[in-house]
Amino acid sequence: MEPSYSSWVPKLLFILLPFFFLLPYHSSSYSLHPLVVNSTIEHRNYTGISSFRVVNRRALLHCPLNNPYLQINVSSSGNYTLSNEEFVNVTVSGVLRPSHDHWVAMISPSNSNVGTCPLSKALYMQTGDLSNLPLLCHYPVKAELMSIDPGYLRCKKQECKKYEGNKCVVTTCSGTLQFHIINIRTDIEFVLFAGGFDEPCILARSSPLKFSNPNAPLYAHISGTDSTATSMRVTWVSGSKEPQQVQYGNGKTLTSQVTTFSQEDMCSSLVPSPAKDFGWHDPGYIHSAIMTGLNPSSKFSYRYGSDSVGWSDQIQFQTPPAAGSNELRFLAFGDMGKAPRDASAEHYIQPGSISVVEAMTDEVKSGNIDSIFHIGDISYATGFLVEWDFFLHLITPLASRVSYMTAIGNHERDYIKTGVVYGTPDSGGECGVAYETYFPMPIPAKDKPWYSIEQASVHFTIISTEHDWTPGSEQYQWIRKDMASVDRKKTPWLIFTGHRPMYTSNLLSVDPKFGVFIEPLLQDYKVDLVFFGHVHNYERTCSVYRAECLAMPTKDANGVDTYDHSKYKAPVHAIIGMAGFTLDNFSSIIHHWSLKRVSEFGYGRVHVTTEELNFEIIILLIVDKADGFSCGTEIHTESECSALHSGGVPSSGGFFSEWWELVKTSTWFRDYWLSQHPEGSFDGSVGDDDDDVVDLLPEKLDVGFDEEYANLEAQFEELIVWNEEEKEEQQRPLNGVKMDVKLVLKELSIPKSGKERSVKSPAKLGKDIIVWQQPDLRLFTKFGQGDGSVKALVTVGNKVFTAHQDSRIRVWKVSRSSENVFRLVDALPTTKDYLGKFLKQNNYVQTRRHHKKLWIEHADSISCLTVSSGFIYSGSWDKTLKVWQISDLKCLESIKAHDDAINGLVACKGIVYSASADGKIKAWGKEGKNSHSLKGILEGHKDISFNSVIVSEDGRWVYGGGSDGGSADKSISIWKREAYGKLCKYGVISGHEGPVKCLQASPNSVGGGFLLYSGGLDKSVRVWWVPKHSNKMQDTSTMQSSEEKSITMC
Repeated sequence: MEPSYSSWVPKLLFILLPFFFLLPYHSSSYSLHPLVVNSTIEHRNYTGISSFRVVNRRALLHCPLNNPYLQINVSSSGNYTLSNEEFVNVTVSGVLRPSHDHWVAMISPSNSNVGTCPLSKALYMQTGDLSNLPLLCHYPVKAELMSIDPGYLRCKKQECKKYEGNKCVVTTCSGTLQFHIINIRTDIEFVLFAGGFDEPCILARSSPLKFSNPNAPLYAHISGTDSTATSMRVTWVSGSKEPQQVQYGNGKTLTSQVTTFSQEDMCSSLVPSPAKDFGWHDPGYIHSAIMTGLNPSSKFSYRYGSDSVGWSDQIQFQTPPAAGSNELRFLAFGDMGKAPRDASAEHYIQPGSISVVEAMTDEVKSGNIDSIFHIGDISYATGFLVEWDFFLHLITPLASRVSYMTAIGNHERDYIKTGVVYGTPDSGGECGVAYETYFPMPIPAKDKPWYSIEQASVHFTIISTEHDWTPGSEQYQWIRKDMASVDRKKTPWLIFTGHRPMYTSNLLSVDPKFGVFIEPLLQDYKVDLVFFGHVHNYERTCSVYRAECLAMPTKDANGVDTYDHSKYKAPVHAIIGMAGFTLDNFSSIIHHWSLKRVSEFGYGRVHVTTEELNFEIIILLIVDKADGFSCGTEIHTESECSALHSGGVPSSGGFFSEWWELVKTSTWFRDYWLSQHPEGSFDGSVGDDDDDVVDLLPEKLDVGFDEEYANLEAQFEELIVWNEEEKEEQQRPLNGVKMDVKLVLKELSIPKSGKERSVKSPAKLGKDIIVWQQPDLRLFTKFGQGDGSVKALVTVGNKVFTAHQDSRIRVWKVSRSSENVFRLVDALPTTKDYLGKFLKQNNYVQTRRHHKKLWIEHADSISCLTVSSGFIYSGSWDKTLKVWQISDLKCLESIKAHDDAINGLVACKGIVYSASADGKIKAWGKEGKNSHSLKGILEGHKDISFNSVIVSEDGRWVYGGGSDGGSADKSISIWKREAYGKLCKYGVISGHEGPVKCLQASPNSVGGGFLLYSGGLDKSVRVWWVPKHSNKMQDTSTMQSSEEKSITMC
């Protein structure tokens, strides 16, 4: 799950709220009303402030259009019904004017209120959006933009609807989207909206679609009930409340116990939670039955259902080994969630989840895995209940075959004033009810989600970090009693698991009191290995206690770190929260107890015998081990320890000794120490033999994050602004880059992106700015993650200007403390620019219907930047070109430059060229102190969309790269400046198999010509030789030419 930020958010609010109340309110996809800032930050963990996630609270109007031709048709495997899983095609036809803001939502149940919501404004505070009631009252299951169909906006699929004589006078357009559907029992309907996610209004609705069998038994998973491995619980979901059966083994049959939960069971506060309100979806009925009389470490088959509702397929499962046996193989991970298998926007997408599940499924099918442990942050439904069905569907291929044991996390349990340790609303109002119903573990009672289980030579102690663990609490007493009862002859290995960590480089995710109270128990009872999640990466420690390494591993013959537990010193801690949620990066500070850090998607694989425990981290898509270690009874030397700290990486040095002093002098520690030592007095000194405290971060310790939070206004905005994710382009890759191109270009070493990690899940666009070092092009540093997808950048002196999808320009500067650290110093428009303009009405411009912004703001993604004569120029998909003065970062001009999105900018000799999807390249010039004016227009052939533009160094050649949106043309147009100053059409270069996205021209002469570089969505970089006195353009590996008559620019 996402880490808790309770330790610093209140301070941030105190500083920034007075300022933000001064800013104007702009109703857009990327801004929120100042009055909801507090609520937005409080609830950011589960609502995720993006246009789609709060669309159910946006103003919902009926579009003022009278279009009798508009229709939505759905094609499925059945004529009028849906199967348990399928991809359906949703075709929107009869559209008169296709638009970027058209989108289709999947609504369930089909009778959901997508009209108006008559409830009061206060009811919606938890979404972080209070604008323009009444609003759409039910959460859309998923949604897709019509522009995902590449031919929709350009009306590639046309149909004449009206003729006058032989002439067509009304032509309409159509587009098709694909949705992945699973059986969620309730009818679904597809609704076409205009106005984008931000200002939706209904254009058309499909007919309701029913599932062919809404009562079908689905999504089974099995779990252990005790340590004998002779009984296993199978749990599944159905739309029928009538008891069903599970048939297993040789003709054994059991009747299921049936339960469910209702909207009334959900938690809420003064403001209803998502689970209580717009996120509710009927869970159906949860069936479970305990299969008995099984043999440990054996394979059985089962099926579940009934004659009336149908039966599942026959499934083979494997029981884990019984306590006391020798060998166990299991997988462990946390923070997985789910992701869509289509191009949809959904609530809380975990991009690595699909690839991780598929990799684990392959391991389970191999028969080499006995059980699975998922330690918190299970589905990330967080009050949007239909997401549980999608998660259960995702894990069924592995959870139905081996024991799937879970621990509770903050996103399953936490909610305001419900008796948990952390009073955050992270569960969205589920407060553990949905989790405990779907995953019945062998816990002592309801809402006491802690338990232990033994498999082979391992005793697992599984706790809830969300429930009270302080001394005297029921859970604390249980932990002590459970670990004290372990028979180390029978189960020599003790593994302790929970969700929130004691040790992580992400210090903001550590509760110091948790370590103070619980770590001494781990030391007393000689816990071997500790698994935590919550932080979304992998990190492994030394044998650590009180933040000191009491023992270090040594390297075996294969280079694997080996811990000698025959001379036990302290537990080894491992963070394994990298199974799906967006990954967390590591800070540059490396603590001396942290031995291994990996920020990639993956999971843990463990092989245990009575004498040895081997742990491996499996990283995707590397298909290799990123880390491994072994604990055994052999005695090893520690001669390799010094090597673990080599390489010039900064260490925390003596930080933890100072930390320990701060812990000892804190008030809460003094009170705790006195409660445990009533006979003595506290003088601040604690000996090494006192097992009451661990060196964890005090609540008020200043750890020096000033550099990271230098610009509070920009950082605060990033908390409340969430970007709409673009659909990944899916062009067929080439077999490789041409050999001649390889001779010209050197491949750059780029870190694995989200797209590379999880090719089957929605791609996360790059949010990093990557810096390579000249001349060897080694990776130097990267910065800017989380600041919105980066679309373009330019450098001016020691500053870097980056354009982002969230319609902002950010300014970065090299830190004074380190040359490889870039610090955010400002964002455009600047606060000063805002304050100077927001009070005057004439500074606002209409950007869309019922939608205004200051003229200094871009209203859509900024796609390109260029620099010239002391100015920065920015081009945007909002069709405007803005001019910024570098000296004071002030916006000087906003030009309505094109009729469609601006995709490219370049400046040369005082002229700025803008390339647009409207098929034109325009030249803009400035004379003296006058505003910029249009100097000329270069037009491509019919239907072309320009994606990029470049000008040769002498200003004589202009190149425009693009595509017509279809498959016929992916060309580069060329214009040449003649002696009399006019630009004439010179030729067209063809050869790319996908749209041309970027261009660069070499200033150097090569053999009577020069080189032109082009990059396309066909995943190739091509190098062209352009002769200075011929119409033929030559690819350095193959000749492609197209001669046309020169066309003088008018």
